Amino acid sequence: MSVVLPKVFEETAEDSKFLIRVKRRAAKEFKWTRRICLENVLFLAHWLCIFERTEEALEVCRFLAQSQFNGKLDHWWYIQGALVLQSRILKAQELQQEADDCLNKVRSVGDDTYRFDGMVLRRYEQDVNNALDLSSRGLAHLGRLSEICGRMMIVIETSFLLEMNSSPALSMTVLEEELAANLRHLRTLAGK
Repeated sequence: MSVVLPKVFEETAEDSKFLIRVKRRAAKEFKWTRRICLENVLFLAHWLCIFERTEEALEVCRFLAQSQFNGKLDHWWYIQGALVLQSRILKAQELQQEADDCLNKVRSVGDDTYRFDGMVLRRYEQDVNNALDLSSRGLAHLGRLSEICGRMMIVIETSFLLEMNSSPALSMTVLEEELAANLRHLRTLAGK
């Protein structure tokens, strides 16, 4: 049975060539059981935020958040990312209770304390450094794609750490600055 995707996935009325490509990737043969599909949809939600289309991003987050935990943490990571982004958007709209409901759903699955020391974040930062190194060695196209992916993963992980607000090892101020810097880089890389 095929999945009915929300209207926000449609490319027809889209004027941004960049977002057309992102939407196409997110919609292509979407299956709840494939991690790459979940990742592409989570990326779409973040790109819509970057392009200041928060209502559309919220729609994408709600689509992903309808998924229930199936026992696979590697799949749940993407659903968590959508719930965290949804919480950030709702807080900005001063809808605190709905934002809290999203975070409670994230917490309901279990213990993510392994992320709170920043090791996962540092791994993504290293991915960005490797991408920048590729670019400096004349592999600009490959470096750019790797940098976009790495920076998006940093945005997702930093958002998680900020929303969960449970990291005694990491400064919330530093995390906010890192999030803002990576969002600026992503805007530039997307030509926004």
